[in-house]
Amino acid sequence: MTAGGPLTARSLLFVPANRPDRFQKAADTAADLVIVDLEDSVPAAERPACRGELAAALPTAPSARLVIRVNAVGSGDFAADIDALPLRAVGAIMVPKVQSTAEVAALREAVDAREAALDTKAKSTALLLLIESARGVRDVDAILEAAAGLGRSSVAAFGAIDFSVDVGAEGIGAESELLYARSRLVVA
Repeated sequence: MTAGGPLTARSLLFVPANRPDRFQKAADTAADLVIVDLEDSVPAAERPACRGELAAALPTAPSARLVIRVNAVGSGDFAADIDALPLRAVGAIMVPKVQSTAEVAALREAVDAREAALDTKAKSTALLLLIESARGVRDVDAILEAAAGLGRSSVAAFGAIDFSVDVGAEGIGAESELLYARSRLVVA
């Protein structure tokens, strides 16, 4: 990752994978990271077409600033998302809803296999792990230890919206309900 990679990224610009007309426009911005989203912003019925068009629609120059957000490990879309990734064109993979070391192990296996299939340098794909549930926050130490053992650049980030839904936090006053989870990730 360039400019400090995801550890120092202050601005993240999400672009739905079903809007390839916006990929280059997003890449032309000053956003620290541009995230092409195969998860929440794309209806499930449109994901197969998005995967098929992904490589051709990405900006022509490979970019460490470009990240692809796949669907969660264990979801029905995860394997197909990984199999469609044009790893030479992107700097990282964003993985939502990481909750366990078993998911980190499954992610390692899938990404290692994809790198091998594309004859890409082993362990060259960075990972952004989103911690977005009470379980993920509870087990974040073990998750980050497992990620550190992958031998590749990996960082974690807190997904406040999905976490809020998971724990039933509501409204403007929910900020105080998120303080523990945010602090927990910082400490881990």
